[in-house]
Amino acid sequence: MKLIEYWAFKVDDEWLSPQNCMGFDGKRHLYELKGMRVEEEVLVGDGVKIRLRFKGKRKGKVKVQMEVGINIRRWEENAHDRRYEVIGKRDGFLVKNELGSVRVGGGKFLRGGLYRRHLPGAYHDWDWLEEEQSVFVPGILEKEVDLRKVKEVTFYIEKRDFEPREMGFGYLSDFGFCYLAGFPWFLQFWTRDACFVMLNEIKKGNLKAVKEALLTISKFEKDGEIPTKIELNGKAYYYSVDVPGLFVISLCRYLEASKDKKMREKMRGLVNRILRKRMEGLIESYGKDTWMDSLERDGYCLDVQSVWAEAFRSAGKVYGRADWVRRGEKIVRVINEEFWTGDFLLDRLGEDDITANALFPLFFKQLPKDKARKVLKRLESEEFTTERGIRCRSSEDELYDPDEYHLGRVWGLLTGMMIVAEENYGRPEKAEKYKEIIERNKGLRCIDGVDETYDGDSLIPMGCCKQAWSEVWV
Repeated sequence: MKLIEYWAFKVDDEWLSPQNCMGFDGKRHLYELKGMRVEEEVLVGDGVKIRLRFKGKRKGKVKVQMEVGINIRRWEENAHDRRYEVIGKRDGFLVKNELGSVRVGGGKFLRGGLYRRHLPGAYHDWDWLEEEQSVFVPGILEKEVDLRKVKEVTFYIEKRDFEPREMGFGYLSDFGFCYLAGFPWFLQFWTRDACFVMLNEIKKGNLKAVKEALLTISKFEKDGEIPTKIELNGKAYYYSVDVPGLFVISLCRYLEASKDKKMREKMRGLVNRILRKRMEGLIESYGKDTWMDSLERDGYCLDVQSVWAEAFRSAGKVYGRADWVRRGEKIVRVINEEFWTGDFLLDRLGEDDITANALFPLFFKQLPKDKARKVLKRLESEEFTTERGIRCRSSEDELYDPDEYHLGRVWGLLTGMMIVAEENYGRPEKAEKYKEIIERNKGLRCIDGVDETYDGDSLIPMGCCKQAWSEVWV
């Protein structure tokens, strides 16, 4: 849910604004007003507390007013025509619509009632993509502060009475439960992201939620194809070569962990439709249909072969199909023979790109120990490993660009996969080091959030500030 558009403070006749903001010290915004400094600190818990501290030579009484722009709506909505009911309280007000309510307190409520719309980007000097938003201003809260006695004042905002649509990245849409990919831009069900989340949720024992997510995605299967992305309005998009395979892997991991016989039989036909389309030869990619979807990667990609090898082997084991197991093992042999360079793995057959996609066969434990040790040693070196995690491309590759999405950035996904790879080959101490990296990455731009990517050289966080497949590994 979205609850509010903004809050704003006025101290006597001066708004706290960019014009009088002197900076941010990592915890507080600092404002210089007439004869005093005001520090604004935001504390986030079950709700939000905003604390103003007053410093300087100014004495006597000041009047503090707080204005809050309310916008109670669902993630997938923008401007709307909902109306609000306002209930004045002794030290604040309650405002609600049919979705829920927000309690705002800290001062005497002076009733207003203004409905309007705005474009949030109008207040900034950079390009902003957010759509027009609805705003309701119930009035203002006012509190008189005697600076001779009091040096701070606190206001608060609390959410109330909302239906339980969220659970971490889990979201209950009108057509079923699944996992959102990341905040603030990936508020859709991206199946590839959801599959990596589910693999971790299965290990943590959250089987009920995983089952619901699998069932939701399965509703959109069409002739053996699984959607890459499902909008929260139910519109689905199909364009990824690896996504159906990742879905099969997640499903089979769930079935192995849960022993859910009814689910196994329910999904038998779907799995058969997915796999029978890929029974011959290597799996070919076209254009931007791999996880590196900013790049044209035509041909036979390592990550794609690895995913499908695991999909066939897992499904063969769960459903007792020896032909599927043989198909998976054949692809594994190709990975170990045709993709092997002597100390690493090719990104694509016939190409000499050096990428972290060598992680995929390690993640699915498809390499023998001697080859795995060589690949891990190189991934652990400064060529790939940084203080923020694993680069998607070697810093020694001629195409390396630290600022480009799939040409050099550090990815939380790959760092998490490295944890599993180290564990697969009996290196728990190494795995722990990568877990520590993810722990250190928490909270850089979002409370408890782990970023989507980082610049490969400067290590500046980039992309979403809270990405599901970056933070599920620890």
